[in-house]
Amino acid sequence: SRVMVSPENQELFQHFLTDSAIKFGIEIENVDEVIEKDKAERGHGRAKRSAEQANFELYWTFEEMEFSMLQLAKLHPKILKLEVIGQSIEKRNIYAVRISRNERFGNSPIIFVDAGTHAREWVGHASAMYLIHQLVVNSTIGAELTDGLDWVIVPVVNPDGYVYTWEEDRLWRKNRRFV
Repeated sequence: SRVMVSPENQELFQHFLTDSAIKFGIEIENVDEVIEKDKAERGHGRAKRSAEQANFELYWTFEEMEFSMLQLAKLHPKILKLEVIGQSIEKRNIYAVRISRNERFGNSPIIFVDAGTHAREWVGHASAMYLIHQLVVNSTIGAELTDGLDWVIVPVVNPDGYVYTWEEDRLWRKNRRFV
């Protein structure tokens, strides 16, 4: 198991582990340094990508996800419909991607997928975008998984929080509504 401990509690936690005869090792001495290094490297050499040749080895910014969804909607209008289902507190669009190979959307059972509620969990956003891409671009998988089914995918439920994790605080979890 891995545990992250604040610098203020590290020594106390290590004493607890030692006193409890629990073997441990420090994997990352300073998580903040790793996050800052990652932040500095993000964006270098990145360009708008083709939706047909999407790179899923990187996490995407909100703008890149938005670009990809818009491009896929233009390239595949018969099977993908992009809808704005609302706006965030900071006026970013919240998109729902409807995917169907049936004559009329909604006549078949619907699978609903949402991701990105917790802003810092980037893999959720990435997984939703990968699913969209596979259902639309990969004709073998797409046809198999859409046969008799309609899909609604909301890949970024919390766009403001997600953008904030890129620009300010990588570990931010919530949206940007201040109560």
